[in-house]
Amino acid sequence: MSKRPLTIVSFNVKGLGKDSTKQKLIKTWLTFLQNPPQILLIQEHHLDKQDVTNSTKGLEFLQGKAFWNPGIPMGNSQHISAGIAILVDRMTAPLIKEDGILTEGRVQYVTLHLPDSFELSIINTYALRTSRDRAPLWKRISEANLTADHIIIRGDFNHLEEEETIGKAGERRMHKREAASWHHLTLQDGLIDAWTLDSFRKMSKKEYTYDNGRKG
Repeated sequence: MSKRPLTIVSFNVKGLGKDSTKQKLIKTWLTFLQNPPQILLIQEHHLDKQDVTNSTKGLEFLQGKAFWNPGIPMGNSQHISAGIAILVDRMTAPLIKEDGILTEGRVQYVTLHLPDSFELSIINTYALRTSRDRAPLWKRISEANLTADHIIIRGDFNHLEEEETIGKAGERRMHKREAASWHHLTLQDGLIDAWTLDSFRKMSKKEYTYDNGRKG
């Protein structure tokens, strides 16, 4: 771990349980990566509690340790929505100091104890689509009071922060209540958008976003 950078990949898979083709594609993709991730964050796996307890052997993509946050039943139907997971490879797994679920199916974290007593918390998030429902989610994360030296929040936020895009994404627009809880979180934990950093390795253009209608 000390000889190579920590690599984290965030991936909205939009369902894993019954799609063996998608599982094979993910495994193939990881196999051919020159620098495979040590940590894989998954959103929208759509697996229920029984699935993540009994049926995830074929989904241990990194062959290390897996932290599953089961999906949520939708009303009276049998459809399972959301669900997230944090997968860690074998070399990194022993560094996990703490893990937890902050919101069922939506938010979870792991804290790593890295060399030189450096602690890093990684929060995996799959936010709701409406601003009204996202507001308490950001508040819940801020109230977790994680004490790591640094915090990384990744995932699918389902909202827009830039003022020039407000109003172009319908339900993903950030309203006042959400803006207050979101900005409190970013100020409290000193969060910044990694995309704006010169050190952030941009593998492609910023294309698949809601501010351009999800084109690409």
